[in-house]
Amino acid sequence: MNDVNRQVTQARRRLNLYSFMHVLSWALFAGLIVAAIGLLVPKVWYLSFLETQDHHDAWTAGWLIGGCALSLIVAGLLSIRKFVDTSTAAIEVDKRFGLKERLSSALSIDDGTAETEVGQALLKDADRSAEVIDVRDKFRFERLKDLALPLIPIAILFAITFLPNAVFDKEAAASDATVEVENVKKAVKEMQKKIEKQRKSLEAAGLKDALAKLDSLKRKFDGLEPENMPDKKQALVELNDIKKEIEERQKELGGSKDLRESLNKLKDVGNGPAKKVAEAMSKGDMKMAAKAVKELAEKLKSGKMSEAEKKKLANDIKQLAKEFQKIQQQHKAKKEQLKKDIKKAMEQGDPNKAAKLQAKLDEMEKQQRQMDKMKKMAQKMQDCANCMKQGGGKKQQKNGQPQNGKKGEQGQAQQQQDLEDAAKGLEDLAKEMEQMEEELKEMEALEDLEKAIGEAKGGMNGKESDKPQWSKNAKGKGKGAGEREREEDKTGKYKSRVKGQLQKGQTVVTGDADGNNISGRSTSEVREIVRQSMSDKADPLENQVLPKSQRDHAKEYFEKLRGN
Repeated sequence: MNDVNRQVTQARRRLNLYSFMHVLSWALFAGLIVAAIGLLVPKVWYLSFLETQDHHDAWTAGWLIGGCALSLIVAGLLSIRKFVDTSTAAIEVDKRFGLKERLSSALSIDDGTAETEVGQALLKDADRSAEVIDVRDKFRFERLKDLALPLIPIAILFAITFLPNAVFDKEAAASDATVEVENVKKAVKEMQKKIEKQRKSLEAAGLKDALAKLDSLKRKFDGLEPENMPDKKQALVELNDIKKEIEERQKELGGSKDLRESLNKLKDVGNGPAKKVAEAMSKGDMKMAAKAVKELAEKLKSGKMSEAEKKKLANDIKQLAKEFQKIQQQHKAKKEQLKKDIKKAMEQGDPNKAAKLQAKLDEMEKQQRQMDKMKKMAQKMQDCANCMKQGGGKKQQKNGQPQNGKKGEQGQAQQQQDLEDAAKGLEDLAKEMEQMEEELKEMEALEDLEKAIGEAKGGMNGKESDKPQWSKNAKGKGKGAGEREREEDKTGKYKSRVKGQLQKGQTVVTGDADGNNISGRSTSEVREIVRQSMSDKADPLENQVLPKSQRDHAKEYFEKLRGN
């Protein structure tokens, strides 16, 4: 058995070495190609960190060592997967030397059988066969032609070393930097023009608080001048910070568009003295509405308003209060409905729909400040209407007779006090309207600034009206610029079909199926049946005709066993 083990071990060693060398040649080929690409990069593009020779040498050594190390690791792992064991090597030796499975049979025999006469004869026959063979005759390395593959990337690497590194183009860099600075300067200038326009509008309207907030934003935009901030990235970061500040303020104030749509419902309210107030509010002109309310308050205080006008004014203000309350209640009802819809969408497993509804709910939450203000104004309107009814509705006559004496004087004093309270309430209402007008103007200014910030960011990136502005002319042939006749170009067309993702739906029972319920075999049962059938021992074959080569081998074996 020593000769058998020695020959099989030598064959196994050669087979594994042959497999490793085959895999290593391809792994080295791929690894050195990757290293060649890494060394070619600084030859094509300028890399600032490779200016010194030490850095360049480290870059070259890193790619070469890394490529070779990676190739060895990959080759080792793949060779382990293809590792040849002893039994496989013995079968290969029998096959190449035509030993008719003598060595593999000797190695696979168990200890009990080896002690028998038949086993001893088999082992001696295997030893005699192993003594006369030389594994090196049939297991040669002359077929390893793949070892020449790494020579290709080695030649490429050698050629790359003679190429010079890319040089930093100072003129192009300076040109790009100049274009970038010009883009920043132009974008900031346009932004400052729009801010100045908004500032003049607020200043003309006399809105001091909104003007102060806009001035604070203007100072931040002034800091974006190229002289103060030449880096485009830093300027974009500052613009994003300003945009976040604007969005936070918008959350506090709400949306001007939605508020104006709500106020538009007041255009048909009132037919009396407050008609002018309702029309101004329906147009969103809170300044004009406040002016009309002040005129009514002054007219009421001076006593120039007749009893009929007072009555109509009270009715108009009461209607306005009801409309304000109605708007506030509708807003609240929409919010509650959105919350229910979000909950329902989440229960149905539709997160996309829930996200869209949540965005709408967030927009409505922004309007809560204005809704609270409208609720407060509605309460003041209701109080004014009540005061005017009390002050103008008391009769000075009773049963056709005028009231005289102390009671009559007290009634007139109370009536005058109610009218003064109503006038004061109207003045407070005018102040609320002026504040709302200021907030509306500020909302519009913030919306314009937010849009302008988007345009400024596009301008800094070299875009104007959504068209790129290139710093260099394109190379090669192409179509020119300018106005021209439209040309119909042939374009490639393709059709695509995108299957939608099915969501979980409700279970729908459409009826019963006919027939008996028959349970089938599960996958685990079938697997167990197959496993048992594979583990069963094969039945011995008694009458089997062997091929001539096997008959000769068997005959020789039994003759030696008998001692002939």
